[in-house]
Amino acid sequence: MAKNVENRGIMTQAVWRAIRPYLDRVQSVDFTGGGEPLLQPKLAEWIADASKAGCETGFLSNGLLLTEEKLKRILAAGINWICISMDGATAEMYHKIRVGSNFDRVCENVANI
Repeated sequence: MAKNVENRGIMTQAVWRAIRPYLDRVQSVDFTGGGEPLLQPKLAEWIADASKAGCETGFLSNGLLLTEEKLKRILAAGINWICISMDGATAEMYHKIRVGSNFDRVCENVANI
């Protein structure tokens, strides 16, 4: 576990620029942990960078922000896998766990995959 947990969050462009030169040395880049990857506007660009370097790419998401437009950009960038974490199998259970979210929208976004 990271020592500075309070500093976790959406990865910055500066961090990506520091990682990018080493992409040819790894097999995969997984955008997971510490927050929702789809909040990062540069995600599709970073996926493309990693894919061009020969890396398998993927991310874990709650699915709420995976619009058709974002999905098209991510697929065009060369994503290999997307894992959606559902907090409940029914709308009732989902909303008990993820208060204020939108079960139907997540289901629609998943169906678009």
